[in-house]
Amino acid sequence: MLGELAQVHWQLGQTLLPEHFVAQETALLTDSSIRFSLTGKPFYGLAQLALDLSETAKDIVGISEFCCILPSGELIKLNANAEFLFNRGQVILPKSAVCADLYINIYEHNALTAQDIRLELQQDAERNIAPVNEEVVRKGYVLEVISVPNCADEATSEVEMLSRRGKLTQLHQFKLVHFAKNNAQNWLPDERYLPPLLVLSNSSLFAKRAQTLQQYLTCFKTELEEPISQAIEARNSQQAALSAIECQQQRHAREQHSGEVIKTHQLSLLSSLYKTQRMLNTITQTDSEVLLHPFELFCQLEAFYIDCKLYRNGLPKTDAIVYRHNALAEVFDKLIDLLDEVIFLKEYSYRHSALRETNGIYSCVVDADAEQENTRLYLAIYHESQTQVGQCPVPGLVSSESRLRSATPDNIEGLKLTQVTSDTVLARLNENRPHNRGAQYFEIHKEGEWHDIVKAHSFAFYGQSEFRGYLFEFITETKNYAARR
Repeated sequence: MLGELAQVHWQLGQTLLPEHFVAQETALLTDSSIRFSLTGKPFYGLAQLALDLSETAKDIVGISEFCCILPSGELIKLNANAEFLFNRGQVILPKSAVCADLYINIYEHNALTAQDIRLELQQDAERNIAPVNEEVVRKGYVLEVISVPNCADEATSEVEMLSRRGKLTQLHQFKLVHFAKNNAQNWLPDERYLPPLLVLSNSSLFAKRAQTLQQYLTCFKTELEEPISQAIEARNSQQAALSAIECQQQRHAREQHSGEVIKTHQLSLLSSLYKTQRMLNTITQTDSEVLLHPFELFCQLEAFYIDCKLYRNGLPKTDAIVYRHNALAEVFDKLIDLLDEVIFLKEYSYRHSALRETNGIYSCVVDADAEQENTRLYLAIYHESQTQVGQCPVPGLVSSESRLRSATPDNIEGLKLTQVTSDTVLARLNENRPHNRGAQYFEIHKEGEWHDIVKAHSFAFYGQSEFRGYLFEFITETKNYAARR
């Protein structure tokens, strides 16, 4: 049986119906969708986003530019083939909440135009999508911005009404931004979340990570360039002082000396740094005409990390680096942590993994290096809106996610958690925490269910009603041995 990819069979004299052209469009869309998916990189995600944050004091955020490709292959672009429902590109964030997620719903409407929907609901609004020829009726997409949790408003009821009448069919829902209130109770995008991105330069969502990476490279470049510059300067000054005969006699000795000072691996690493820096410039420079896919930057950063680790006489943790298009924040934060560890050679390095709640269980991935002897593990408990944390709820039964879902609580031994009271350890953990919220820390003992946690690469515990408003992070603290070049 032929599917939607099959071309329409045309023959002379046949009756042309709208269904024929719809089938032709569907075949072309399916063809391009499959072709993109076979290129090897994820082809779907957010391509352009511009947020309007001018009215956040009134708890209002808006979207002025939006473009994406859906997993099914449809290209959606605001004011080109899509418009906001009733010209609304804004949403009111709940005033009483401390955080909220901004979503965009994408609908295909079954009426001829969005104007038909407005007329039926007696809405008097000007159309954003106007046909080039008034005789050509065009069908676009309808967009709706919502927040979770949301404020019930007129638009929500209108969407429900249109859906019940069969006017709108939802195609996809994108989580765009996670908003959180700062200490001044102002709404700001929380950089800890990233949606699936097609390009890194057409939105501000990746800007802070790009700036952090640029700072790392700038610091490391100074360390690498200084001995090379000194060696080149010394060699040039020697050449100027020596006569032609002396240069010929001492050429071999000087070349050997230069080879010792300017080692090949230093030059190779510096070359890798320049390439990485040039790639980051395409993200941070506003006049750049190059669009960078996240996987391309991931590959370059991974290669640069491997070069850095070998330069520091260590073996890279390549098994801990896996590209996941739907978890870009976690992927790039892990790479940034690894680069921070290998560039600055701190006595202790830290990796933070946020626990997410799914179907009543909080869980996160545990890396293989967590079982090494030079690592200590902690559970950090933050409050979403408080800079200081008093007595906070502590998880009771801890194991791997698979074990919590398959075994009865009576058969789970659990894991011992001890609150950290040492001022020295608390100072280290607080210095390396990723945000300004106050926290309580609990050391995780490698006993009991620990073997199952390592085997399953998962740390998890049951959710409780008392956890509402709290954030949990799994922290891996690694004591770094002195590196020798």
